[in-house]
Amino acid sequence: MIENIIGLLPCAGTASRLHNLPKFMLPLKNTKGCLLTRWINLLLLNECNKIIIGASDYTKEFIKQVVDNDFGNVRDKIFIKLVGKTETMNETVIKCLENETFDFVIMGMPDTVVENISTKMIKNTEIDVGVNLWNIRETQLGKIGQCKIDDNYIIDIIDKNKECKYNYGWGVVVFKQPFMKYILKEDLHTGYSMQRFLSDNNKITYEIVNGLYFDCGTIDGYKEYLNYMECITPVHIKGTLIILAVYINNTENSYNVLISCLNQIREIYPNEFIVAVDNGSLNDKWYQVAKESNIIILKNTSTMHKYEIGAYKCALQYFRADKYICVQGTMFFKKKIDLSSLNKQTPNAIAFQTLNALCLSNDGLQLIDKLLNSIEMGPWNNEPYTILWNCFCCNNSFIKDMLESGVFDLPSHTKNHSCAFEKILGYYFNMKLKTIDIVNSNTYKKIFLDQDKLTM
Repeated sequence: MIENIIGLLPCAGTASRLHNLPKFMLPLKNTKGCLLTRWINLLLLNECNKIIIGASDYTKEFIKQVVDNDFGNVRDKIFIKLVGKTETMNETVIKCLENETFDFVIMGMPDTVVENISTKMIKNTEIDVGVNLWNIRETQLGKIGQCKIDDNYIIDIIDKNKECKYNYGWGVVVFKQPFMKYILKEDLHTGYSMQRFLSDNNKITYEIVNGLYFDCGTIDGYKEYLNYMECITPVHIKGTLIILAVYINNTENSYNVLISCLNQIREIYPNEFIVAVDNGSLNDKWYQVAKESNIIILKNTSTMHKYEIGAYKCALQYFRADKYICVQGTMFFKKKIDLSSLNKQTPNAIAFQTLNALCLSNDGLQLIDKLLNSIEMGPWNNEPYTILWNCFCCNNSFIKDMLESGVFDLPSHTKNHSCAFEKILGYYFNMKLKTIDIVNSNTYKKIFLDQDKLTM
């Protein structure tokens, strides 16, 4: 049976915030069209039989221009519905859906930018409401609706509260007919409707969608969207950022091992923000699997900063977080790591494994001395502490200190440098922490692929 799916875009605002330009008319970057263009395309991709755009007398001509110019071939699916001068978004929603029949509605926010949306969380279920969630950034605290979740459902929703600690923001609501009675026209938006729905002992399911959520309703929000990945100004992700340093050769075994590890880490960490940094793999077929697992891919093109440290440096140029898990891509996770020791405000870190031994040639020892002296961090005195595989977890205070120390600016372009960094990190951890805590070895398995021949 073909489902009757309505796509809904409330576009009846006053356009007062941006000097009478409707926010949905803001241009997209690096492509043709505006925010409204993007949303109509997203709704069409999600099999909407009918798209209703709620319009005021002022906004209708803007909407008509977009629809007529960009969607002439599907014009019969798009309906511009005049709703008059509404006072709230909810009032616009109610008027748009008057006398409409549907299996479910996909409601987007036309002054936002997202990469994609999903409806699968309520398809073929008895659940009446589902939302798309995104990892929120520090700049969004107190500006959007934030959600507390468990493994399956939304537990709580708090709207625009700077003190809220929830790590996920909602941006798309998918609902069935029973939800309509909770949409009251005096409420500003459906976030309040969902709060009422939850308080009535109903369940709201969710899906965390890949990419980031940009609210372009303010100048600052729109600027953040335009600048994202265009300039080196990192965005701060609330919660934990997992950085994977990835390199595989062109063998089937290397590919299969990496795929297994990528699938497993997303299984263990279904909601965390994961970035895989490719250090020049000879086989990039894993990209598709990573994307399907909602893992962001960055290509490390630096010639001086490679291997694990180079990958972490690359990711940190674009992203920061409250906590970090920095590992090789071939780390197979068995369960979540206990990161509770990183909750403190003071710098703290835990290593995956340590080794108190030198095991280096004179050339290797001299390289470590040279690197440390270049950032005025010596004398090293051949201290034996080693952070094996350059894999560790830490809080944001620790990362800030590492960045300021110059450790990430040291060259890491050869395998010898990568091995030297195990000692450099060991020296740095011991200097800063005195006692180096270790990740529970039952939480992971380190898988070794063929390595380049070492001279150290």
